[in-house]
Amino acid sequence: MDTQVEITRDSNDFWFACVDIDVLRNKDLSPMAKYIFAVACTFASVMVGRYWPSIDTVANTANVSPREVMLAYKELADKGILTQLQDRCEYCEEEIES
Repeated sequence: MDTQVEITRDSNDFWFACVDIDVLRNKDLSPMAKYIFAVACTFASVMVGRYWPSIDTVANTANVSPREVMLAYKELADKGILTQLQDRCEYCEEEIES
C-alpha cells in the first residue's frame, strides 16, 4: 500500500536542496553518509555542484559531531561521490554505482 504524505511548515520560508537521487538510493552507503550528503547539498551551488562550508558548519547544521561529518565524508570519498580538497569538498560529477 502506498502512503501519501504532505510536507507542512510553520513559515513560508521553504527552500529546497538539489540532492542526487542515486546517492540517496545507494544501498552501499550508510544512513549517516546519506544524511550528511543531503545536509552538505544545502550549501552547494546547484550550477557547479561545489560547496565550501567548514566541517563545523555542516556538523552544527546536521546536529552531529565534526568527527561524524569527517567519517561520512571519508565514506563518500571512498565511493567516489565526494572529492575532499583540504577544508572544502567538491561534489564529483561521476556516475554513482547503484
